[in-house]
Amino acid sequence: MQVIWGEKPPISTGRVREILNERRKKDLNISTVQTLLNRLIKKEFLCAEKIGKEKVYFPLVEEHKYLHFEAEHFIGKLFGNSLPNLVTTLYKHKSISQKDIEDIADWFSEQVKED
Repeated sequence: MQVIWGEKPPISTGRVREILNERRKKDLNISTVQTLLNRLIKKEFLCAEKIGKEKVYFPLVEEHKYLHFEAEHFIGKLFGNSLPNLVTTLYKHKSISQKDIEDIADWFSEQVKED
C-alpha cells in the first residue's frame, strides 16, 4: 500500500513491481506482485481497472485508516488485543528504550487530559 499511496493513481502492475524491486533490491516475479495486489483488492483496499492491455490500481482506503486496520490486526493476532502485552514483549527483548517508554507515558498523559 505504501507504493500505491506514494504514486499518483492510477498505478500499473509494472510500476508497482518496479518500485518494489528498487526498494527491496530484489527482482520480484510479476505474478508475485499480481498476487499481492489481488489480495489487497480482495480486502477492498484497492480496486483495479483495465486500460488497454494494462491493469491499473486505485487506492480505496486512506493511509491512516489502513494503518489502523493493520495495527489492530497485528496486536489482535499476536498479542491477544493487548497493547500492554506488545509493550512488555518489546521491553523484555530490549526493543524499546526507556526514552520510548517515557514518550509513550507522556503521550498517554496528554490523551487523558484532552478527554
